[in-house]
Amino acid sequence: MILEFKSEKKMINFSKSFFYPLPIGKIFVLSGDMGSGKTSFLKGLALNLGISYFTSPTYNIVNVYDFINFKFYHIDLYRVSSLEEFELVGGLEILMDLDSIIAIEWPQIALSIVPKDRLFSLTFKIVGSGRVVELNG
Repeated sequence: MILEFKSEKKMINFSKSFFYPLPIGKIFVLSGDMGSGKTSFLKGLALNLGISYFTSPTYNIVNVYDFINFKFYHIDLYRVSSLEEFELVGGLEILMDLDSIIAIEWPQIALSIVPKDRLFSLTFKIVGSGRVVELNG
């Protein structure tokens, strides 16, 4: 499915409904150029979860949000240069957590170890002043 958004607000509003009901156990991989809307798309999920301050964990690599029955892992692999480095920050353990929602921005380095049965892929593109998102999963 391919979606087009004219504004960040429309993308966030759509993603609120996209992530309902909560997709516990799913791993979302978000690919696309810098500024193409990956983090903005995840803001809808964050808002549904009651997370008021939500940014990409570019320097932390992993942000973990703990809830009563699950965790939400927001992972940004932009600065990670190897699969070994991903494993050092607990990447394998995170991917095995079935009671979680996992979102990985810049996922290329980890795709070989992401369980395919839990994978949902989103590809973002900048088109003019809007954004296009291709959903596969």
